[in-house]
Formats: sequence, structure tokens, C-alpha cells
Amino acid sequence: MMFKVGIGSDDFLTGSTFVKLGNVASAIEKVLLANGSPNKFQAERDAWPFIHTGIVAGKLHPLAPETLDVLSINDYGNGVVGFDELVEWGQWCKRFEFVRHPALSAQDEYVPLFSLLEGYWDKPLSELPKSLQARVGGRIVKRVVGHKPKFDANGELECDAEGRYPVWEKVHSEHHEAGDFIVSWDALTPDQRQTLARQIDYQNDPKNAEEQTYYWNLVCEKNAIEREIREWELMHHQNVPSEAKIQRERLSELRVELAEVERRFKLPPPAAVEQAAPTAKCEDAPATTPAPTAEVQAAPDATVGTNSKANIERISVPRQQDKAILEWLRLHEYDPMKMPVQRQGMPGVRKICRDAFCEKSTDLFLSKKVFNTAWQRLRDNGDMADVK
Repeated sequence: MMFKVGIGSDDFLTGSTFVKLGNVASAIEKVLLANGSPNKFQAERDAWPFIHTGIVAGKLHPLAPETLDVLSINDYGNGVVGFDELVEWGQWCKRFEFVRHPALSAQDEYVPLFSLLEGYWDKPLSELPKSLQARVGGRIVKRVVGHKPKFDANGELECDAEGRYPVWEKVHSEHHEAGDFIVSWDALTPDQRQTLARQIDYQNDPKNAEEQTYYWNLVCEKNAIEREIREWELMHHQNVPSEAKIQRERLSELRVELAEVERRFKLPPPAAVEQAAPTAKCEDAPATTPAPTAEVQAAPDATVGTNSKANIERISVPRQQDKAILEWLRLHEYDPMKMPVQRQGMPGVRKICRDAFCEKSTDLFLSKKVFNTAWQRLRDNGDMADVK
């Protein structure tokens, strides 16, 4: 089965015919999600192996976006490929039909399944429109699984017009392709059908992608902290007081970080808070406002003004982190490309900056480890360097 994959104008490098591989993976991910993949994260994990197979087979040739140099097979995630090459690869692997797709208009946006099912909650599957039956209950799909020789009515092998034997005919297999509902529609009550429809809309609506990414990052952060706690708990200090003290202090820090991440799980994502009250301060909040929400809406101290929600652009979290750090450095008269070397016995610039963010505002930096990752990313990307 060939899946049509739309490549929008935003997926191309400006003024060129080269498509960003990351955007290709996202487009494939959406197609997989709409055709049986259980969730967004599974679809994302399945999309990249398809691309990797094309590269290994020599059908795709990733290039560096700035120089168009050929990239290594082990480092192509940020690369680009020609659109014509992408189309040929899709035909070769017999899976994807890549087409240029204009930007979505208002009427092309995701239509919630919940709204489509209004009026049908108490109906059996057989009374739903055919399109909805296929979507919630699945459908029977025919696939070619092989070929066999063709025989005529007398049981003799057929030949083609030129007298060549045999004539091959396709062998099809039928299977049931699951719909959006993982449980049979008829086995659910009307209330359960509504609940499941809301869950499906939340997973599939592109408007929720940023929120899902936010909570996914929280899960990853929580798992990393818990893993580090287990490692420190298994360490044996050999009854050396100084080693025992280091172990206790580090475990105490990690448990504080874990508690902070778990607290964030109970709060709305930063973007939702920004839309609700972009400039609200703690003292401006009404008396009925829950304490955790008021804390998220509070404006940071003036020394960390660049981390204020009102100043954070609607861009990805890593880019927000990078921008906040660079602005803090410039605000405190540090040149990011001429960072001073830390003096022995004195706190370095990284510690001062990290304390400013992590102790007074946790909107972007959930823990010191998250801050350290962002700091190192700036160095790796060439946006920060030591003085020479």
C-alpha cells in the first residue's frame, strides 16, 4: 500500500528544492499515525528507520544544509535531500508517494473525531456512516503477498500473447486494519466512547504537539534523575566519612530535583500559563488562585528578567533555553564568545548563571542538569567559547 505524504513549503530550504530530513520524518510520522500506529512516539520511532534504509540502500544522499556537502551515514539528522530524489525513493520502497503540499488553510486543519461522532454515541457501529465505521472500527485491507501461475478453465497453464509460460497472477491477502478505537465500539458505553474520542483527539491534534513534547521531556528528565538516584544509592562509601557525606549530599540534591519535576507534572505547560496570564505576578493573583499556579505565573527577579514568560518567544524549549542564557550573559557584560576561565576557588560564570535561573525561576530549567545540558549545547553549536 502506497501512502501519500505531503511535503509543505515550510519543509524546504528557502529558495531551493532540498527538503529537511527532520521534516520528512515528521511527515511520515503523521501518515503512520493515521494508518494504525498506536501513538505519536511509536510513529516517530518507526519513521526514521525508513529513512535510514533509503540511505543505506543508496537511494537517499543526505547533504549539509549550509554547504551541501555529503553527510556521514552516522550523522545525517540535520541534513537535507533533493525532493526529486525523495520521490524516487518513495516509489522504490513502494510505501510513500511524496507530493508538494501547500500550507494548511483553516478548513484543512485537524477535525476532531469527537465532533464527527456527535449524535452517534448511543448508536451501534453498523448505524454509523461508512467513513466513521472505517475510522473507529477499522477496515478490511487487501495486500499483495505473492504471485502464482495462472491456469485456464481446463486446468492448463496459460501463456501470454507471445506464447510464453507462465502468466503470473497476484495473490492477495485480506486482513483487518485497526481503526482509532483500540476497543470494539459496540463493547463500550456512550460515556466510554466519548472519553476515548477525547483521548484520540488529544494525541492526534497538531495543536497539542508542543504540550505533548513538554510532558515527554518531563518524563525523560524524571527517568534520568531516578536512574542517577539508583546509581548513587548503590555506591558504597567504604565507611569513609567524606565519601559518605558526598553521597548524602548528592542524593539530597537529586531528590529535591525529582520532587520539582513531579510538581511540574501537576501544573499546566508554560505555554498554557502564558496564554492565560502572560504578565501576572504573584501579588496580583486573586486569593482563590491555587498556590502552585500562582508560583508559575510569578515574574522572576529582575536579575533573571530574560526568563520572564512575557519575553520568551513561542519557539522550541531548547531554543528558549539557549536564548535566555545568551541574553543573561550579555546583560551581565559577558561576551559569549570570550568567556573567562574559572579561577581556582572562585565560582565560575556557569555556576552564577545557573544559580540565577534554577533558584529563582524554573520555567525553562527544571534542574541543574537541564541547565548544564543547555550550556554545553551552546558550546557544541559554537555559540559560546572561552577567551583565547
